[in-house]
Amino acid sequence: LALAFADLASAASAVVTSLTGDVRVQEGTATPRILRLGDRVVQGQTVVTGSSSSVVLRFDDGQIAALTSSSRMQVSAYSYDPARQRGNILLSLLTGGMRVLTGLIGHNQPGNVKFRAVTATIGIRGSEGNIVTDGTDVAVTVSDGAFTFTFAGQTIVIPAGAGAFGSNGQITQGTASQIFDRLPPDFQRANG
Repeated sequence: LALAFADLASAASAVVTSLTGDVRVQEGTATPRILRLGDRVVQGQTVVTGSSSSVVLRFDDGQIAALTSSSRMQVSAYSYDPARQRGNILLSLLTGGMRVLTGLIGHNQPGNVKFRAVTATIGIRGSEGNIVTDGTDVAVTVSDGAFTFTFAGQTIVIPAGAGAFGSNGQITQGTASQIFDRLPPDFQRANG
């Protein structure tokens, strides 16, 4: 029985539920392949959206990750045991924008859901929000729940309706709209 659960957890994946434009997936240094509606993405793979492209991934625990155009996101870790509704997830946003809505893992084990964007680490507390990075700076806004945001050795809690921008070793905080208004144009576009 334990082996059956281990197989279920190791086979955890996300399914493409929506996409527009050119969306590809790559594993390691292999040639990227085109993603289509219904395709699965697993741990270790990197999803890449082209310009004017987007994709929505629904993970087995119900977690949603929606990538905006010109984004790169790696599924660094993902395991899920549906019988216990437990697991862990680490998504690494390399560039671009991502909207996230946590699933059962986030509700049952919020400490086991993390997002990485360059040098920032973002944790959740049953949350929904946006993460944007250009590969150097990171912006986070929260729609529901709260995120923890660790950047340049500082950790803050961002509640619903608020945001933060990490740049040059500093964190700027404010309402979500204040943070959005201060973002460079590329970040605003990536934030959707």
